[in-house]
Amino acid sequence: MPAYYISRLVVAREAAGRGLGYRILDWVQAAAFAKGWRYVRLAASKDNPGLRRYYEKAGFMHVGDPEDARWPTSLYERYR
Repeated sequence: MPAYYISRLVVAREAAGRGLGYRILDWVQAAAFAKGWRYVRLAASKDNPGLRRYYEKAGFMHVGDPEDARWPTSLYERYR
């Protein structure tokens, strides 16, 4: 299944609280879907509950925590 992977999404501290991160995620998803990608996926630190809540609030579904990852990782995806 075609998937677009997001990595290293960062918003400048002075732009925090304006919803820019959510808008970037929506823009990436729209662009990926327009190109025929069915899924948008990302990985987050399993040990960062705030970040995990952020992605879940953005509509990403938690799909697993791989046991063989180099660091504690949670995998997420949004799909059409």
